[in-house]
Amino acid sequence: KLSQAALGDAHPETLKVSQALAGLYQSQAKFDQATRVYQAAAKAAVAGLGAEHPQTLALQLAVVRSQINAGRPKDAGALLDATCVASRKVYGEAHGEFSRCLAQHGALKRQHGEYNTAARLYDQALAIQKLALAPTDPLGLATRVDAGAVYHRQGRLAEAQEVLEGAVRDAGAANDIAAQLSAKGDLAD
Repeated sequence: KLSQAALGDAHPETLKVSQALAGLYQSQAKFDQATRVYQAAAKAAVAGLGAEHPQTLALQLAVVRSQINAGRPKDAGALLDATCVASRKVYGEAHGEFSRCLAQHGALKRQHGEYNTAARLYDQALAIQKLALAPTDPLGLATRVDAGAVYHRQGRLAEAQEVLEGAVRDAGAANDIAAQLSAKGDLAD
């Protein structure tokens, strides 16, 4: 509230605070509260920063994830479509942030039981991420885990095993890097 009063609803710092609060609600499985906070922040971001601002796009994807987690994937479709169109325009089709939209679309299709479409979207996201992100990037790891689950559901067991084993290997490497940085004092606990 202090940040809102001092800086205004659409100030980037106010939006970060709102996003952190919504994330806290989400981590406590308070999905309806999280969704309301994300929606208010996204609405303020659109009004203050514009529909194509990177922070606006990130908040809109957070709304979508929150709606899916709250068991309302149908509410997420139109916003996700609009966010992906804007993301493609802002970042281009080869950018990791655009791949985030594709992966989120895959998650939405998976929720609806549309596994073939979900797999196609995950494949597109993974192709971008392979070129645009480090193997240890959390977004890429999460996309591989989700894709592996869809491949498994489709009976594509060899592909599921390959992608999941790669994600486990790279997650271990990420943990090793974090431990090394922490030991050197380069990473806050």
